[in-house]
Amino acid sequence: MSDFMTDALQEKIRRIRFLILDVDGVLTDGGIIIDDDGRETKRFDVRDGHGLKMLMRCDVEIILLTGRKSKVVEHRARDLDISEVYQGVWNKLEVFEEILMKKNVTAQEVAFVGDDVVDVPVLRRVGVSFAVADALEAVKTLDTKTYGVLVLDSMSHLWEGAIAAYTGRKTSIGGIPIQAWGALKKPYKEMLGICLNLPIHLIICGRQSPVVEKDEDTGEIGIVGTKMKAEGETPYEPHILVRMYQATQNGDGFVRGQCVAYFEKDRTGLFTGKSVVEPNFQTFSPILALLGGEQAQQEYDTSEQDAGLIKDPGEAELEKMNLSVGIKDDFLTRIQSAKSLAELQVVWNDLFSKDGNRFRYKTKLLVEHLEFLTQMKDEKKRILANELV
Repeated sequence: MSDFMTDALQEKIRRIRFLILDVDGVLTDGGIIIDDDGRETKRFDVRDGHGLKMLMRCDVEIILLTGRKSKVVEHRARDLDISEVYQGVWNKLEVFEEILMKKNVTAQEVAFVGDDVVDVPVLRRVGVSFAVADALEAVKTLDTKTYGVLVLDSMSHLWEGAIAAYTGRKTSIGGIPIQAWGALKKPYKEMLGICLNLPIHLIICGRQSPVVEKDEDTGEIGIVGTKMKAEGETPYEPHILVRMYQATQNGDGFVRGQCVAYFEKDRTGLFTGKSVVEPNFQTFSPILALLGGEQAQQEYDTSEQDAGLIKDPGEAELEKMNLSVGIKDDFLTRIQSAKSLAELQVVWNDLFSKDGNRFRYKTKLLVEHLEFLTQMKDEKKRILANELV
């Protein structure tokens, strides 16, 4: 038996009655071909179809859940005798919960395969989850004679995918054991190390995450800054650091709804501290000529650093913290993404939802994280209410 197929994982797989699949990047190679008439084409693998048919013969029901809408997906579903297809879904967790109620099953009886950041909430919720792991191989085989720029969009997605794909034993409070973090981080850090050493421009995108600290004098929790939501041990300082946001009101030269780029850092000195509305390539082109043609090589084998974590004291507390941070970040993203007061209420109700007599999330949150989410919910509620007015 391989290290991947542990006894615990085998036991989880035996319970599976439903397999839910994303489409683009899972059943396809992620590419979309559009002809001159606007017709969309996707490439499916016949071996995937054969595997799904075998699962169906074992009484595992297949469901497709995708963020895009395409006639091609409908045709492929009919070809495979898949009757339930949900397209155009961005809040996949909400639809997932509806599927559980409709099918009268628990999350532990469902497996899910995804490859994008919108899949992460479902990946964390199901009994067995799988994330497509193709980023490292794509970077290793990149032809730098053909391509001059590599865009990683997004690092948050890659890091959350790495965490969600973990299938090993969990701690008693549902966290990832500290001993497992080294192996979990290794391919992620290897990929980033390769990217940093490529002789081309590297653009790293990621979701914004607040830096939250408690005021030592007042004891109040507040946001003191922002950071990229990703693994936090990357020993690298970028040439240019840009924070993108959408203007929420008119003023300061901005119009509500405009995309604004604020230059936190620019080693050339041209843009540091400046804001640019609706940035494009022409915005950055004056900087490129000043960055130089050579990149310092980076060390990315940090296995000894990771191994040192295992010896740190307070393992149980660290595991509890990691679990709480994951839940906090997940719900913060959902709160910030809510488009209406009703959608915000659904998110908040989910935070306090129960599995039987036990809270799914609330009791796993540290007090300060729950207080922070409450503050963020109230602020989002205020913004949405103002938009209605």
